[in-house]
Amino acid sequence: MDLSKLQKGKILGKQKSPAGHVEALVLQTDMGDVGFGATLSQPYQVYLRPVDPSLEDAKVVLGFTRSNGARIRWEKDRLIICYDEAAITTFYNKYDLGGTDRKIVESVEVVLERREKIDQCP
Repeated sequence: MDLSKLQKGKILGKQKSPAGHVEALVLQTDMGDVGFGATLSQPYQVYLRPVDPSLEDAKVVLGFTRSNGARIRWEKDRLIICYDEAAITTFYNKYDLGGTDRKIVESVEVVLERREKIDQCP
């Protein structure tokens, strides 16, 4: 499974940016009938997408496995992704949303924050 490309699955959380143009989502990806085992664990993704449905710039900014998931929060134009442990396969620390005129509508910095336990994430 390529966690750098958006997968289907269950949305565990979502939040709009303070400026209101971008939405961040935490996704528990659907593995179908593969099942889990010693070498397979539940994959997750965090992705950003425009709130405006006419724009199609969804981007996976974090793909990971071997984790208890992630919690997200916004601090101005920064998306903070909090997690306890993870095998990270994909990470992008920047997301720029361009409008139909190609001008930047919103720019987001993505920051990872690791805690001992997921319950310690704000």
